[in-house]
Amino acid sequence: GIATRVARVDVPGASSADISVDGTTVWIGTVTQQAVAIDTATLQVTARYAIPAQIAPSATFDRPEELIAVNGGNFLMRLRQSSSSQSMLMLWNPTASALTSLNSVVQSGLGPMARTADHSKVIVAAGDTSGQVLLLDSNGNVIAGPTTVAQGTVGFAAANPNGTGFAVAVTTSSGTQIV
Repeated sequence: GIATRVARVDVPGASSADISVDGTTVWIGTVTQQAVAIDTATLQVTARYAIPAQIAPSATFDRPEELIAVNGGNFLMRLRQSSSSQSMLMLWNPTASALTSLNSVVQSGLGPMARTADHSKVIVAAGDTSGQVLLLDSNGNVIAGPTTVAQGTVGFAAANPNGTGFAVAVTTSSGTQIV
């Protein structure tokens, strides 16, 4: 059942979890400069990946706090500064040890993200009050946007299973609306 513990897997600083495209691995983002892979059958850690710090002008981003599994063995990664809440969007491929900045597509800071169940698309919201969102494919390419859905701060994002519908919760001074 849902309340039954079947195993305990220690992952220091765990901050997010997502299932792989094939369902065989749970990927854990952390605040400890590593990403962790856990086998879903054995519930054992199969790999720990050291994520190299990314240096931007006057800032170091070194905490892979959120991993979103997408097709092609890729991940969208929220890489955060250890000294602030600033974060940058990265495309990560652990097999190729490739880490690519996607900051050019998210110019207003990084807000909430949500992927489709088929792992083919991710809606990404801006991290400011612009209300902007954009849609990325599994290689980090822009499919649509950026577009302003409503002026305000996007607090949550959701995607339907096949990527034909998306929703965001936008908060303004007069309340929150679902768009």
